[in-house]
Amino acid sequence: SDVMFNDMKKCDEEIMRATGKNPKFFRPPYGVTNPWVAKVIQRRGYYSMGWSIRTYDTGAKDADKLLQKTLKNLSNGDVILLHDWGAHTIGILSALITEAQLRGFEIVRLDKMFGIDAYVSNQN
Repeated sequence: SDVMFNDMKKCDEEIMRATGKNPKFFRPPYGVTNPWVAKVIQRRGYYSMGWSIRTYDTGAKDADKLLQKTLKNLSNGDVILLHDWGAHTIGILSALITEAQLRGFEIVRLDKMFGIDAYVSNQN
């Protein structure tokens, strides 16, 4: 877990260098947490975040189907997993936000939704 701790610390340092902020949120790769990851998350002082809607956007072949599938069961408090590099994801994002808002949903950052500071000024 020391290797994992140091990897996360290096990542935080790069984020700090780029943004001037240290993150407190952590999304485990693939959403999988094991005892080692959980220990490091705790040692680093992160809040582990997951999602309630998994879109499978990385394998999407049809943008409209992706949009409709994502909106189908949308409810208050959902966290939608989307990836920032998928062509279909990028293509539907504006429509997803607009349609969600038309349905009465407010799009908010995780820190606002959970009432948690997203960043810390100093982290070991």
